[in-house]
Amino acid sequence: MSFEPVTAAAKEIASLYEMPLDRTYSLIKEVMININSKPAEYMDGNRKTISVWFTTISYHEGEGLFTFHINQHLSPYLLGLKDNFTAYRLKDVYQFKSASAWHIYEILRQHKYIGKVEFYLEKFKALVGVSGNYPRFNNLKLRLIDPAIVEINEKSDIDVQYELIKHGVKVTGLRFFIAKNKDTMTPAEKVRQALSKGKTPNNNPEFARLLREEYRMAPAQAKQLANLVDHNGQEPDARALLPKLRKRYEALANRKTALGGYVFRALRDELTQGNLQIQS
Repeated sequence: MSFEPVTAAAKEIASLYEMPLDRTYSLIKEVMININSKPAEYMDGNRKTISVWFTTISYHEGEGLFTFHINQHLSPYLLGLKDNFTAYRLKDVYQFKSASAWHIYEILRQHKYIGKVEFYLEKFKALVGVSGNYPRFNNLKLRLIDPAIVEINEKSDIDVQYELIKHGVKVTGLRFFIAKNKDTMTPAEKVRQALSKGKTPNNNPEFARLLREEYRMAPAQAKQLANLVDHNGQEPDARALLPKLRKRYEALANRKTALGGYVFRALRDELTQGNLQIQS
């Protein structure tokens, strides 16, 4: 089996990174260089092999499409990873400067929703690819684990802490605690988290009243949006957008929903994207 070329639309990449469409090419170029600077290391029979992940990337400017070619030499190894695949935001890992941060992130990210995982020390060293190295634990801690954890906590979607497992005075294992990193959440993730909370506070009652009385929005929806507008500090922009949303609704030839439902979805989507579009 081999890899087929992978094609992605520039607009989808821009949405993923929450960035202007015209910056996608320079960003993808940076991502590819960063990923290939951390090559895969594996055993091919009795040969230790190092391979880059991507052989080529091309951008079809007229069609707004990127095409990626994954290194075919990796296919026997990567195609067997389906059952152990962990999905993560690409922007969480492309900015890692050290390969050890990448490796440790991949190991721990699999346990994000469990929140805790333990490893025997030798097992952990094997997973990270340093078996036989760092006979003194303090060197492993200072040169590899601690710098990687700092980088993961600063740049990724998870926050990691750990403690030592000891037998007497000897370190025999590591216990990691993994939580969602609120400091690196995107605006969309913050909105989804706020919407998913069971009890909705009432942080902006005046704006909620405006949505109920002038835009016929259901009370629960009005409260949700009022809280999101208050959280993002975007009330002036939201108020400016509301009349434009009403005009768009009234211009619809085939209305499938009431004004309140239309305004709720439209304003919620604008907030979820992290910025309000005020253009007429």
